[in-house]
Amino acid sequence: MPLSDAEVALKWEDEAQLLPFTAADRVQTAAQTWNGYISALLGVVGLAGVTFVPSSVDRVAGPFRALVLGLGAGVILLGLLAVMCSALAAGVSTKTIWTDGTAYRQAVKQKAETGAQLLNSSRWLTFAALACLLLAAGVSTLNPDTTPASTLVVALQGSGPALCGKPVTGTDGVVALKISGTDVPLRNLTALLPVERCPGTTP
Repeated sequence: MPLSDAEVALKWEDEAQLLPFTAADRVQTAAQTWNGYISALLGVVGLAGVTFVPSSVDRVAGPFRALVLGLGAGVILLGLLAVMCSALAAGVSTKTIWTDGTAYRQAVKQKAETGAQLLNSSRWLTFAALACLLLAAGVSTLNPDTTPASTLVVALQGSGPALCGKPVTGTDGVVALKISGTDVPLRNLTALLPVERCPGTTP
């Protein structure tokens, strides 16, 4: 048999009377659960950042590298603030032993409100950190560094002078350097060092 409107209203009245006694504990429990989630999430994000960001930044076009690095720093800062707010929400407590019922009720009410505000702040900070992370990934993907890699090398030989030019393979299979249009074969090669331009030339 369904409850009458008066019975429903009475039940809600009972819930409202009990809420001041349970609100603080509910907020604290929710904050502890969220703290576990956010710690795991930021741990994964941090591990991915340490693994992939250093190499990814090098592949971003020069003007956008500072933006990607700034967004990465924002992710770290926002994540730390989110964890701090979550931890504070889970640990909010009244620090005074109350003997007055009215004062104690007000303190518990304040505790619940403070905990709820910190928990909401932690959630918004987490969403902001994830937004920064996605934005950094988007900037990195849409703005790759298209600067061609250097094709010039300095060749060090066991005997003979160091030579600079573009490496090619001669008809006999011997590695050579194209210098001023001429293929100069390399003998007793010890190292090839990539360079932006040959020594002694102007940019």
